[in-house]
Amino acid sequence: MAEEFAEESAKIVKEDDTFFNPAQKLNRDISAAAIKAYFKDKDNIRVLTAMSATGLRGIRYLNEINNVSLYFNDICPKAVDTIARNLKLNGYENFKQLGKEECLRESSGKINITLSDCHLIMHKYHSYFDVIDIDPFGSSAEFVNSAFKGVKHNGLICFTCTDKAALCSNVPKCYMKYNTLIKKIYCKNETPIRVLLSYISREFAKYDSKIIPVLSLSVDFYVRVIVRVFKGQGKSVLESNSYVSICDCLNTEKIALNKPRSLVCTVCQKHTQLYGPFWNREIYDGSIIDRMLNENEECGNERMVGILRLMKQEIPEMFYYEMPVLSSKFKINCCKLKDVMNALANANYAVSLTHCDNNSFKTNAPFEIIKKVMIQSNSKVTGEFSFEPNEKVTEIFQQNYFKGLIASGLKPLSLPKKQLP
Repeated sequence: MAEEFAEESAKIVKEDDTFFNPAQKLNRDISAAAIKAYFKDKDNIRVLTAMSATGLRGIRYLNEINNVSLYFNDICPKAVDTIARNLKLNGYENFKQLGKEECLRESSGKINITLSDCHLIMHKYHSYFDVIDIDPFGSSAEFVNSAFKGVKHNGLICFTCTDKAALCSNVPKCYMKYNTLIKKIYCKNETPIRVLLSYISREFAKYDSKIIPVLSLSVDFYVRVIVRVFKGQGKSVLESNSYVSICDCLNTEKIALNKPRSLVCTVCQKHTQLYGPFWNREIYDGSIIDRMLNENEECGNERMVGILRLMKQEIPEMFYYEMPVLSSKFKINCCKLKDVMNALANANYAVSLTHCDNNSFKTNAPFEIIKKVMIQSNSKVTGEFSFEPNEKVTEIFQQNYFKGLIASGLKPLSLPKKQLP
């Protein structure tokens, strides 16, 4: 039975055997805004939506990004029929459905539809697309190498992973899929980002290439990363990834891939466990975030704007500290987040919030300093740290991040029965 849906600039009809998940609206919102901001001055942007399903994402890109040539692809014949129907529903009559023997390079149309395995498309059209959008059901890991083949130098690849549990809590599966050893439920919303970016960067390094993250989002049940592909400087992977030792006392230390270190905690002197590798650099491009906010601050999309504001103020430190977890570890009552951030900032350490968790903070302060601050805050006794309002922290908390909207409460869906293998 066909159902009609509307989302921002687009409307679609969905059949029972085509896949559409309303929980991914934010993913589509933020991706359209990021692509538009990154290619602000480019005349013709070739975008491949590799697994188009209903075509909603691609139709929104056509509607919301100037100078786009859209290449819809799906392996399911029903999906291809649905894409054509939905293009007409949105006023696009001039599109071309290509046969298996026809070549995209020879098509002069702005809108093209192919029925193919996306791996074949990306390998066949080497360095052809400015943007490749990978939005599978589950993990993106198997598509990483194929996407590299199809994207241009300085192009963007957008990866979605809906197997977030594997990236933060299923230790064997994370190692098998992404070749990273994780600490179960440690920074459960940021760990998936750093695992995925590390995996992509290590795969691309095989081709002497590197990635530069444009935007990274971890929300609800999925992770979305958008990376710029730089074809060259593959050796940078040695600096942009690291192992992390995580002690039971929660102290962490970065360890370079090619520089072994003693696995003894500098705080409690106990032996620690080694995890990783993880991406250790920035996970956002601040200039792109600024452009996105300039374009969208008044758009009325409070959820997207709030998350972009959180990204803008976030410092590029690995992992965040969860207030309830720290309080439990230190055996104290939970402190006020703002008080702890004020004290750290007054002691000249960098601090920020994070989009990954509403009751967490980031800082470059040593772990023993964080512990002292929280214990002093809990005791209400004057000590070495000042909890007076700090100007930078005040500025952070003056922004409206619409925190109540960050978690949608929506869950992942199952594939339609006819699409199941």
